[in-house]
Amino acid sequence: GFYCNDVKIIGCWRYNSDGIDMQNCRNAHVSNCFVRTYDDCICVKGDRGVRTNCEHILVENCVFWCDWGHAMEIGLETYADKITDIRYRDCTVMRTNLDFLHIGCADYAEISDVSYENINLEFTGDEREPYYQKADGEEYPANNTPYSPALLGIGIFHHFEYSVGDKF
Repeated sequence: GFYCNDVKIIGCWRYNSDGIDMQNCRNAHVSNCFVRTYDDCICVKGDRGVRTNCEHILVENCVFWCDWGHAMEIGLETYADKITDIRYRDCTVMRTNLDFLHIGCADYAEISDVSYENINLEFTGDEREPYYQKADGEEYPANNTPYSPALLGIGIFHHFEYSVGDKF
């Protein structure tokens, strides 16, 4: 199993600056952490080439601050037969720019038995519409358009391959 307790993470303004990624983990417990990242704060994923299921994962008493991505993510990499028994409990999301809670299946995993219990989601009204960084050093543009991130996003996608430097 994997155990992470009382860890503080501050990321940077860059894509893929995830905080805690649990890839093909079993019997994992993350508690009492503070994670501020530009991309996803905490993720459960299935990594390519590893067939181990992701199961029996508990995330509790954590605070997440996500400047661009998803605060609490399952996916998008879902190269596992099953992703199951995932629990988020007693957590606070101070900020996010995409979905607060997101489940995205881009590969072949069967995702089941996911719960969110006593989750505090804060909305300040200062959230900015998502912007895709196209080059290192590019700054986030000023935007005064009203924007509200979604509470929950669920998506099924066909996974695509890309390389660093590809344009989106």
